[in-house]
Amino acid sequence: MLSDKINIIQECICCPDCGAKITYQTTHFTCTECQREFPFHEESILEMLPSTPIHYAFDKRSAHHEGVYKKLFHTKKEEANLEKSWGNPEAVPANWLRTKLGHVSFIKALIEKNTTQRKTFCDFSGGSGYYTFEFYKLFDWVFHCDLSIESMLYTKKKADQQNINNIIFIRADYTHRF
Repeated sequence: MLSDKINIIQECICCPDCGAKITYQTTHFTCTECQREFPFHEESILEMLPSTPIHYAFDKRSAHHEGVYKKLFHTKKEEANLEKSWGNPEAVPANWLRTKLGHVSFIKALIEKNTTQRKTFCDFSGGSGYYTFEFYKLFDWVFHCDLSIESMLYTKKKADQQNINNIIFIRADYTHRF
């Protein structure tokens, strides 16, 4: 199973700084061009953050969002609090949860109706894994991508509890390639 994960990662993911291929090196992945190393925790959480966060604040509102973004960007795995996973079902109002599950159901129906080959699914901004946990059943591999290490660890814990092995967790910043 690990060799399959490594192969799909090397096939689909590139260095967020220079765009080159990455290769597996026992405990991490390394960029073939710039030689940056990307930690691979527990053989399923790949840290693919770029070297530096972006700067995009141009008014008060965006300055607030940039502050939240930078806090998420700089949070280390050891500092993570699983209860802070965005949108976790234990912490959201029931009507919000119903709406979210309705969205997932709608997208699932579209996928089932319009696709036959289902190799990989990428859940960008995966949060607490609503799409991830529905689509791991439909696809060979699911990339659960999020900037929040809390969301990564929360979703990984749930996947482990359910013995789900075809989810690869990518900690990424979607403002950069990966």
